[in-house]
Order: sequence, then structure tokens, then C-alpha cells
Amino acid sequence: MIDFVVVLIVLAFVMVGYLRGILHEALSVLALTVAYLASAALAGPLAAVALRLRDMSPGMAYTMGRILGGVLIFGSLLVAVRLADKRIGRTKRGVVVPWNRHFGALAGLLFGLGVSFCILCLADALYKAYPDAEARWAKAARGSRFRTWVESINPADRLLIT
Repeated sequence: MIDFVVVLIVLAFVMVGYLRGILHEALSVLALTVAYLASAALAGPLAAVALRLRDMSPGMAYTMGRILGGVLIFGSLLVAVRLADKRIGRTKRGVVVPWNRHFGALAGLLFGLGVSFCILCLADALYKAYPDAEARWAKAARGSRFRTWVESINPADRLLIT
């Protein structure tokens, strides 16, 4: 079951990358990274506003300010990403140009493999933490061929205390 889910995840990311193109995918990841890093600068002022409007702890106000700042920055950057992708990576009729499409599929493949690796590492860590479990997830992890490939290089092994 886990192997089937991994294959579906990789195929889904390849298809999304193929349909959107490398420019949209790469610039979206860049926009998300910039929004995460820049949200720290907006968290303080937004937390001060939240504290004046509601009675809450300073930590909660800071967290809400960071989330709201990140969403605002990410939303505005996505508009810029959309405009750049429309101008550079598409024809005048809005069709994704071939080079953008093919590199997008490659980027989707790499991203899908990365997400699948994380899922397999999680399944492997759970299986190692509870080797005698009889739940459905444990049986699926026990029978997964992909999990056995990740087993020797799983970075989550360092978190297990046995």
C-alpha cells in the first residue's frame, strides 16, 4: 500500500510540474521561502496590533502575526509569479512553452521523489519504533519494498531511542 501511494505521489507531482512548467514551480517555491523568511519582520508589528484587539498571550500574538505576515507576503508574491510565468513561460494564447513544460516535469519528478523519501522515512521510523504493531499501517510498512531501500539511509533513525 505504501509503495502504491509513493508511486501516485511521484506521478501527481510530475503531472503538476508538466502542466504548470518549471518557471511557475520554481518561482512558487522561491516565493514561499521568501515569505517564510520575511514574515519575521512583520510578526512584531502585527503582534502588537493583535494584542491591542484581543486579549491573548504575546507568544500567540507573535505566532498569529508571523502567519498573517507570511500569508500576505506569499499572496502578493504569487501574483508576481503568475505575471512572470505568463510573460516568459507561455505563448500569447497562454499555452506553456515546451522547454518550460519538460523542465517542469523534471522538477515535479525531483520534488515528488523528495516528498516520497520523507514519507518513506516516516514509515520506516514508525515501523522501527513499533516493530510488533499489528495495525494496518504497520503491516503496510512491513511489506513495503520502497521502505527497505530507505531503511539504511533514514535520517530519522537518529531520533529513535532504543
